[in-house]
Amino acid sequence: MSEIAASRAARLRRLGLAVADPAETSMEDTLAAAFGAPTADRVLIAVGVRDVAEAAIGDGAGGTALLFGGLAKGDRLSIDAFAIHYLEVSLVGSFGFRLEHFQTAFGG
Repeated sequence: MSEIAASRAARLRRLGLAVADPAETSMEDTLAAAFGAPTADRVLIAVGVRDVAEAAIGDGAGGTALLFGGLAKGDRLSIDAFAIHYLEVSLVGSFGFRLEHFQTAFGG
């Protein structure tokens, strides 16, 4: 898990998740320490930040990147065609939530 907010990172660690603060350590180093490999075969992109989405796409041969965090209408992603074709990385999108989902996620 990549998280910049210290309070959320602490909560995630209490749940037993490996958490990287991108300002302090790379996701690759965190993945390698937790799982023995610097890439993931499944990536959930839950923030609407183009750079984050582009960095996550292409991690792990045969992997899937799920774009859940919304980007603004008209935003475009630069995708590594090599990863899609030769590494067989899949990019899928998903949308759907209710207010109570956010309340549950934030412990409310």
